[in-house]
Order: sequence, then structure tokens, then C-alpha cells
Amino acid sequence: MFVDAWQMTSSFDGFQQLPPELRLKIWEDSLPGARTIHLVKELVDESPRFGRRKSQCTSTIPCPKTLVSMLHVCAESRAVVLKRYKALFSPRSHADPSFSLHYFDPSMDGIFVDDIWPWVRGGNSRPAALYQTRRLSISCNAWWSMWRRDTWRSSLMGEGGLLKFKHLEELNIVFRILTDHERERIMQYKFGQYMGPSDLSTFLRRPHDIDFPTSSVDIHVEPIIAKLKSMEAKNPGWKVPKVKLIAWATLPEA
Repeated sequence: MFVDAWQMTSSFDGFQQLPPELRLKIWEDSLPGARTIHLVKELVDESPRFGRRKSQCTSTIPCPKTLVSMLHVCAESRAVVLKRYKALFSPRSHADPSFSLHYFDPSMDGIFVDDIWPWVRGGNSRPAALYQTRRLSISCNAWWSMWRRDTWRSSLMGEGGLLKFKHLEELNIVFRILTDHERERIMQYKFGQYMGPSDLSTFLRRPHDIDFPTSSVDIHVEPIIAKLKSMEAKNPGWKVPKVKLIAWATLPEA
């Protein structure tokens, strides 16, 4: 059951007279379902007059309006939200004021990142509660880069970064694949057959697309699991998550 929190309390005069356990059940049923939150690097105008821009970490989707409403309806609804949800971002985003109130449920919501930038140089917009997630998805290029640059131990780099995810249950490595409609579009281009992965990513890019695997990327499940088991052996408090390879494909434009 999905309930609009603000509409319910404003249109139902007898809501406050309901038994407390029933009100709590209604609030809990109003919460959104599981989501996958895609974090990206976004350029924003820091000083439009002088043409200066800066990067910040942001989500491709805003915080659900239901959560924002429940945080402000009353103390009871706010307590229900904060019991399960954690603040993902602390600063206000230039793109959407709701991002400053972007909350996620670490037990249900997954985090997807196709660039290690949000953790390395996310600045004040670095996701604060990120490491509490149980379901993490990383693009194959970002995963490959993590292990090739395992030198910045305080960031999401190799073993030093993954150990921060104390509750991780599922790790997904995401590959972008070339679809038939994309292949047809490429072959209409004179030099389409000579395009490499980086050229394809640029030529076919749409907002929030991930890049095709670079030519140096070579990822298989077995070596990943072996590496994770080695980490578990050295760090008793850390458990090996379930590992999956997932294909990413774009739909034809309408």
C-alpha cells in the first residue's frame, strides 16, 4: 500500500484519534520500496560571472517526495523515517534542493557508482552514509581502476576501500554492452567500424550512461571472489559479499 503522507493527514481529520500502533503501521506502509541510487559526478557553476565550475557528487534521482513529506508532517512520521533511513548527502545541491535531504535505507537501497571520483575527491558532497549500504554496484572500469590504484587507503581504492563496507552483502560489477539499435546507429557513421570503447562511449553517450569497458579491463568472478576471501581471512569482522556480473544496456530512444 502506498499512501501520500501529507494528503492523508490533511484530508483525514480522525487520523490522530487512531490507535498509535495503527498510525505507525500506516506511516511504515507509506515508505517507498527498495531503490538503486546512481551516484555521478556533476559540474556546477561556482561563479557564472567568471566562468568557474566545480564538481560535486550527486544522485541521478531526487529523494522521494514521500520521504520529504514524512520528515515534515509530524514528529511521529519523522521518527519512522529516521529509524530506517540515513542522510546520504549533507550539503545542498545546486541542481535540486531536495538533494540536501536525500535519505536512503542501507538495508534495502543499493548504491551504484560508475566512477571512483565521489569517494576520492567528493569534497563536501561526498556521500556520508554510503558505507552502510548492503548492496553496492560498481562499473567494471571503476572496479579495475580501484585495484590498479590501491594507494589511497582512505578512499574507495582496492582492499582499503572495500573494508569500509562493514555490512556489504552484495557486490555487483556492471558491464555496458552494445545493443542492436546502437550497432545500427554506429554503422551508419562512416568510421563506425573502427571505433574503440572510448569512442563508442563518447559517440553514444546519453545523460548518466556508463562507459563501455576499456580495452585493458579483464574481470572474472573467480579472481574477485578469491581476493575477497583473502580479505576476509585477514579481517575477521568483514564478510565476503555475494558477487555478480551485471550487463547494462540502453533502450532505444522514443
